[in-house]
Amino acid sequence: MKNGFIRKIGIKRLICALGIILFCAFLLYTALIRENRLSAASERLAKRFRDVPFSVCFLDVGQADCTLVRQGENVMLIDCGDPDDADTILQQLRKLRIEKIDVLVFSHPHSDHIGGAGAILETLPVGKIYMPYVAAQGESFEALLDLIFEKQIPAQAAFSGDTIPFGECEVTVLSPQKDLHSASLNAYSIVLLLQYGDFRFLFTADAETENEEYILESGLSPACDLVKIPHHGSASSSSPAFVRACGASYAIATTQHDSSNGLPKEDILALWEDSGAQVLCTMDCGCIYAYVSDGGLDVEYTGEPLLFY
Repeated sequence: MKNGFIRKIGIKRLICALGIILFCAFLLYTALIRENRLSAASERLAKRFRDVPFSVCFLDVGQADCTLVRQGENVMLIDCGDPDDADTILQQLRKLRIEKIDVLVFSHPHSDHIGGAGAILETLPVGKIYMPYVAAQGESFEALLDLIFEKQIPAQAAFSGDTIPFGECEVTVLSPQKDLHSASLNAYSIVLLLQYGDFRFLFTADAETENEEYILESGLSPACDLVKIPHHGSASSSSPAFVRACGASYAIATTQHDSSNGLPKEDILALWEDSGAQVLCTMDCGCIYAYVSDGGLDVEYTGEPLLFY
């Protein structure tokens, strides 16, 4: 009787162990399927980025900024993420077969925008750098200036009304103005309006409401088809008047889940959605690609983040 009971216990344990093994195998199988699907989607989007006449990639670098623009053989990089993002950015640039950067824009000297710059400058040749006329405290900014000088890369301050040569595109600086005096480094953000054919793209960095008000009063229209939502969806930007003036069909937020300062703000995302824009966040979509091809604008993404935080 006792031996029979023991055998029953042993069989139950065996069945339980087999169930656990099968469940783990199922989880591993689904993880491999997901990884393969993400890899295939990423490769397809990267190939299209390389093949179409004009393309933009908002890299998935958490709550930081790094945007790649390609028109033909011309390459522009806007910001370089955090210091910890450098390897991720270089890996993505290799995937997109970027071998040089013609125009590098440092929108403003915050670490989540210039942190990976040193690695970029050490790895790829850069034609010209544009940055705001403002200094920042800290060794990283001084080291960046030293590296630019060491490599003898032409650098120029960018102000409202300036134009930046870039292939067949028209690139206009909307902000900051020359006489700006602000305690906020974000207010010195270089805001770029890029037009290729009939399509307009607005890159806003961490611009604040004072920048938005200046743009609206300057007569330089921010009307666009696609906009990068200012300052990761912060309430210090995206005034209703500016959102309406943009009239964008797509609004991109460079964000991450569980950010320390609670960005993006849900009411800010809702404001862009209510304006008629399709809102996409890198924290949900991974790298976000925009293409101009055959007279149309397409926006695609892998559907899940490629990076995890």
